[in-house]
Amino acid sequence: MTRRGFTLFEMLVALVVGAVVLVTALRVELALARAVRGRAERAGAAGHLRAAAGLLRFEAASLGSDSLAGPDLGTVGPARLVFRAHRGLVSVCTLGADSVVLAGRLGSWRPRAPVPVRDSLLLLVPGAGATGGWQAVALVAGPTAAVCPGGELGASYRIGLDSVAAARLAGRPATVGRVFEAIAIEAYGSGTSWHLGQEGLSGGASLQPVVGPLDGSTGFVAAGWDRAGLPVAATALIDGLAVVLRVRTGRELAVGPGAPRVGTDSVSLSLRLGNRP
Repeated sequence: MTRRGFTLFEMLVALVVGAVVLVTALRVELALARAVRGRAERAGAAGHLRAAAGLLRFEAASLGSDSLAGPDLGTVGPARLVFRAHRGLVSVCTLGADSVVLAGRLGSWRPRAPVPVRDSLLLLVPGAGATGGWQAVALVAGPTAAVCPGGELGASYRIGLDSVAAARLAGRPATVGRVFEAIAIEAYGSGTSWHLGQEGLSGGASLQPVVGPLDGSTGFVAAGWDRAGLPVAATALIDGLAVVLRVRTGRELAVGPGAPRVGTDSVSLSLRLGNRP
C-alpha cells in the first residue's frame, strides 16, 4: 500500500487558514480588550463626576450671606469658585480684645482643630439688623492651653481685629463661632490636559487635584442664580449655583492605531446655598 504525505499546496493552504484563524482571534481579543477598557474608563469618569459633585454639594450646604460678614461666595467665574469653606462649629467661652478661648466643638460635626492663618472665625454677635450677625475674625497664632470661666479646658488663639470689629465685639459674652478657610475650586491646565483642583488661599496651601482629566478649559463652568432662578452676577444676591462638569474618558498615554477613542461624560448640578435665610 502506497503512503502519501502532504503536498506543498496543502501545507500552504493549512498555513494560510491557520494564519487567518489566528489573526481573527487576535482581532476579537483586541476588540474585547478595548471594549472592557472603554467601559472601565467610562466607569472611572462617572466616579470622578460623583466625587466632584459630592464635594460641591458639601461645600454649598454651608454657604450663605450675612449683614456683617457679607456673602460667603467671593468669586463666581466660568471656571473658578472662591468662597469661605466652613470647617466646624465651636463654642467661644472667653472673648478678649486680642484673643479668644474655644471651649470645644458643638453638635455632631467634628472636623479638625482650627489652624491659625489658614483658618478664621465667624463669631456670632447678638443683635438685630446691622448690629448683629456673624463677624469675621482672623486667627493669628495659637493654640495654647487655657481654662474657661466654668473650669472647662480650652484652647486660646490670638486674633486680629480692626477698630470697627473690636468695638462691635467689646464686652460681648460667650458666643459660638464657625471655623472657615478661604478656598478656590477651579479648572487648571497641566501639560496638555485640564483638571479640577482645590486650593487653599491662606496659610501657603497649594493647589491639589480633585478629578480629571476635564474636557478642556470648559470642563468646569459655574454661574449664579437668584431666588427667582434667574442668572445673577452679584454674589450677595446669589441663592444657588448652576455647575456643569465634563470629563474625558480616554487615557492620555494611549496612542497609535489601536488606541481607544477619547470619550466624554458630564453632569449638570443645581446647588442651592444651604445657609441662605
